[in-house]
Amino acid sequence: QQLGVRAVRAESENAVRAVVATYAELSLDVIHILRLQFTSGTKWSYTQEPSENEIGDLTLGYESRAAWRRGVSPPSSQALSATTFSSLHGASNLVLLDIAHRHPIRMADAELVTLVQALPALTVLSLNPAPMVVSGPGLRIDVLAELARVRPFLEIIRLYLDASLDDDRSLPSPTNRFASLHTLWLNAGPIAATMGKRCRIA
Repeated sequence: QQLGVRAVRAESENAVRAVVATYAELSLDVIHILRLQFTSGTKWSYTQEPSENEIGDLTLGYESRAAWRRGVSPPSSQALSATTFSSLHGASNLVLLDIAHRHPIRMADAELVTLVQALPALTVLSLNPAPMVVSGPGLRIDVLAELARVRPFLEIIRLYLDASLDDDRSLPSPTNRFASLHTLWLNAGPIAATMGKRCRIA
């Protein structure tokens, strides 16, 4: 009933989709907990450390300086998507879904809602909340209201989403609320800078 695998040697989207589909085929009706941490099958080489002069060179841009620290990343084409997890639809007993991957998952709000709707017993959702390669999230803060509508008994939510509200738009008053939520983890994604916006999100 519990399946947790770390360092699964699958990183490209099609390879991860095949792994998820295999697990779903073997245990879709019985599994309660699914934790999968995907890692690269390739040893990514790191760039040479910069000299002290280069470190102090202000002309070396932020992206270049960051590249010294993180080394060469796999291409963003390896990012997972809603299609990656489509084989899990109908897992009627799945209570916990925990996925970790190098890249942010390419998933729109509506696609996440569709996935959660297809998992009627789900109470813990941790969908790659802290990717190693940081880029713009596909999910927005608005998705939480939709999750509360379709699955109000979620207890733990850990997501990488955009909560910056940089366009100065106001959040609509929530009409749907979670009944049992006790953990909401959004730490890795962009969050509104002003205290007023943060209070509004809270």
